[in-house]
Amino acid sequence: AIGAPAAWTLGDAEDVIVAVIDSAIDMTHPDLVDALLPGYDFCADNINCHAFDDDPHSGTKDAEHGTHIAGIIAAAHNNDHGTVGIAPGARILPVKVFPEGNDLGDTYTISLAVRWAAGLPVEGAPTNPNPAHVINLSLGGDADNITLADAISEAINAGAVVVAATGNDHKPVVSFPARMESVIGVGALNHAWGRAAFSNYGAGLDIMAPGHYILASKPGGAVWYMDGTSMATPHVAAAAALLLAHEPTLKPADVKELLMQAAYLPTGASASQFGAGVLRID
Repeated sequence: AIGAPAAWTLGDAEDVIVAVIDSAIDMTHPDLVDALLPGYDFCADNINCHAFDDDPHSGTKDAEHGTHIAGIIAAAHNNDHGTVGIAPGARILPVKVFPEGNDLGDTYTISLAVRWAAGLPVEGAPTNPNPAHVINLSLGGDADNITLADAISEAINAGAVVVAATGNDHKPVVSFPARMESVIGVGALNHAWGRAAFSNYGAGLDIMAPGHYILASKPGGAVWYMDGTSMATPHVAAAAALLLAHEPTLKPADVKELLMQAAYLPTGASASQFGAGVLRID
């Protein structure tokens, strides 16, 4: 739907790092094992996120959300297993910010993770040796938060493209931080080339990508279907990775502008419902 295979003829994105700030990720999944870099856990106590450690996978069973997103971005190709990512070959930097069994992470923890992912200093955590070129935030909330906004701005100033989900609340209000001007806000497309009913829209929606009934990686080496703007967002994060692989000197604002310029606005679709239109990698 988004023309991803056309980009694969130009080479892969093996030099591009995409941070998945999310739940844990199954680091043994055969479609992801070669893509994963050493990550970090900003919620190591799995209760209130007051402890850090360097293993975002250890002791964690609730890895469905993060694993699915990582698979959409970078599941291996031509391995006779599962699916293929939008940017096969890209490297995934896993950064855990949610407690086990709970996807309601706090904004302070997420802000620390954003800074760390971009290679910026975080007190109490070692410096990230693999700063991300792209940061995927398949998360969001109703209220603005200055701490998280500042962290995102610093990450973008450091060169990271930040992509975030508009939210799944069936309403014309885009979630924070997707509605930040410097962030690429992503809504969900359904199979009929319409806006998925759950997908938030309005000011701050920049681009649409598939987000309804998406097949991708599941913990344990399997695949399964999930819905949401969470699933649409990594399509765009992966597109940014492919673009940076081809043109590594692009600034985050350039990446956002080029992706929006290339988007396809279906006949009769409005900017409030679709932003610039549907992601078109080709």
